[in-house]
Amino acid sequence: MGVGECWPCFDDFYLESQALRLGARIVVEGLKGARTRRLNGFSGVVSLHPNEGHPTFIRKPSAPDRPQLTVCVSFDDPDAAGERSVLLEPRFLLPYDEAVEAVSKDLSSTLAALHLSQQAPVD
Repeated sequence: MGVGECWPCFDDFYLESQALRLGARIVVEGLKGARTRRLNGFSGVVSLHPNEGHPTFIRKPSAPDRPQLTVCVSFDDPDAAGERSVLLEPRFLLPYDEAVEAVSKDLSSTLAALHLSQQAPVD
């Protein structure tokens, strides 16, 4: 008699995005935990985990029977991030080009608002 573990089969996945491929540039966004929120805004590259490969599946103590998909992110500036790499769930990763586009739009909106405020008549 044996007892085994059930892990997801790669045939159960379908391609929705290429954002998590090895070498993909990403930005960390949406972390809210006290120990992790400092990583928001840091950029990095999806990389191969030294022991687990890519992707990785971890078990959280809160749900040991449900493996959680994670990817290893190697930071561009590990000194500033305080870590060389970290395992994160995909929901906390934004493709680099989307992050740059969002920042550009925010900057454009801010510049437009400043320009309008400079043209407003002063009473």
